[in-house]
Amino acid sequence: MPRSSAPSVRAALLRRRLLTLLAALPLLLLGVTACGGAAEERPSAPTSDAEESATPTESPSPTSIEATRAGDDAETGDPTEPEDGADDGAAGSTTPDDAPAPGSTELTTLWVDDSWTIEEREDDPCAFGAAVSPYSEQDDVFTCGATADSLLACMIEDGDTAVCITNPLERTAMRFDSPTARDALDAGLEVEGEPIPMTVELTDGALCTTISHDHDTHWDGKFSWYRCEDGSELLTDEDITHTFDEGDPWTVQRSVDTGAPEETAVAVVAFAGV
Repeated sequence: MPRSSAPSVRAALLRRRLLTLLAALPLLLLGVTACGGAAEERPSAPTSDAEESATPTESPSPTSIEATRAGDDAETGDPTEPEDGADDGAAGSTTPDDAPAPGSTELTTLWVDDSWTIEEREDDPCAFGAAVSPYSEQDDVFTCGATADSLLACMIEDGDTAVCITNPLERTAMRFDSPTARDALDAGLEVEGEPIPMTVELTDGALCTTISHDHDTHWDGKFSWYRCEDGSELLTDEDITHTFDEGDPWTVQRSVDTGAPEETAVAVVAFAGV
């Protein structure tokens, strides 16, 4: 090929490439725009609970919630509320007014009946006077005679005839005529001090009763004015009136085999009387 034609050939090739680039330019711009738009489409930021609840179409109103709850309670009942009659049943299970509450000490009276052994006495042990029995809450229950007579609690049953409890655990009594005691009652006996129990029943069923003398030796030099049928004894630091702690229930210091006492609850306290 002649040399003079080379420049014209190169110029023709350059023009062709330029035209090709110009023809492809719109497509390149469209691709760039598309890429840029895809890069800008990002997920929206998470909304808060407050923002979501602000949308009325996503959360029911408080009025509708209350209406729904009321409807549910009417149909199925509220499980947190007691069933009808539950309280009434509990109230109906109470004990009678005159019955002691569970765990409390029952206070009652004890007197001679046909099941007791009664000794008839010819003389009048009350000839020197009578006094209100310390084992009764009644002012017509008296005591008289010598300590050895063990006339713990007496009552006039007919005319001048007196009946006295001598051993409540063995259920023994004494009967005799006593005009002196009758006259003392008519004049009125003076009550001295608070009454003390004649017998007590402990929570294990053991019965204990008062004694007239205390000549025995007890744990740590204490005293005992009550003996129980099982051989145990009720101790006190002082006189007989301090034997009981009158709480709810009453309690005593009970010693077994002259050992250290243990606090024991009293189930029943009995005073002499009717």
